[in-house]
Amino acid sequence: MNAKLLAAESGVSEVQLSRFRHGKQDLYAGALIAALSKAPEEAQEFYLSAVLGRKVQLDLESAIFGLTAVPDATVATVVCDRRVEEQQL
Repeated sequence: MNAKLLAAESGVSEVQLSRFRHGKQDLYAGALIAALSKAPEEAQEFYLSAVLGRKVQLDLESAIFGLTAVPDATVATVVCDRRVEEQQL
């Protein structure tokens, strides 16, 4: 999958994805979840395994909430972003 297709399917701009891939910009939790959810499973596994330092299952939300070092505010942001996305559908 290329960046243009991932951007179109996830709703995250190509510029944001490019800057994220090159380490020049972070993505908000909602944008990161949107992009990962549209990426191929191999890419999801690679990213989550790299972040967590261990092999993970492909349940994206469980993997994020399984992070023990994530501050409560970050978890709250993920939950809020996800709720907003669900309401927009």
